[in-house]
Parts: sequence; structure tokens; C-alpha cells
Amino acid sequence: MLKKGQLIRWIVDYHGYRADEEQVVSGFDPVYKYGIVMEVGSDQKGVVVYCYESGEISWTLLYLINDKIEVLN
Repeated sequence: MLKKGQLIRWIVDYHGYRADEEQVVSGFDPVYKYGIVMEVGSDQKGVVVYCYESGEISWTLLYLINDKIEVLN
């Protein structure tokens, strides 16, 4: 269960992709974005995240149905 103030990360892209013998393409070497949870939806399906990267502040809305997140603290 997510709580306000937790540090999280999620994958936004990959540095590369590869195909296996069945020609299934998968990403490798993920690119992560980091943020602090500021609000959690009452149904636990949406999260508002405060992000700071390279001197730039942004707000992000993540939908936990589609976005897989990892809690770091």
C-alpha cells in the first residue's frame, strides 16, 4: 500500500531492445524516473508524484493499473 512521502521509481524507457528465438521483443537496461508520492487515490489506482530531475520540477500522475512502480523506502 502506497503512502504519502514514499520515494518510488518506475520505468519510462529502455536503453535497448532485443528479440529472442520466437521474435518476442523485450527491453533491457531500463531508464528510471524517480519521485515522491504526494497523493494516493482513494481506490489506490492513481498516484500523484513530485519529480525533480536536472533542476526541473514536474508533477506526474501514475495509474497503477498500467504503470509498475517500485517503492525505494
